[in-house]
Amino acid sequence: MAPGSALFSYHGGLFWGLNADWDALPDPHVLAEAGDATLARIRVER
Repeated sequence: MAPGSALFSYHGGLFWGLNADWDALPDPHVLAEAGDATLARIRVER
């Protein structure tokens, strides 16, 4: 399994994490940046 992610809430906040195998997913930072951008967009739309 190349990427793994978790989304959780804690103390009124929403957090996420990413774990990836660099050999199977060569650019995990691209996925991380997309996740950050998506959560930021969701936060603004609420």
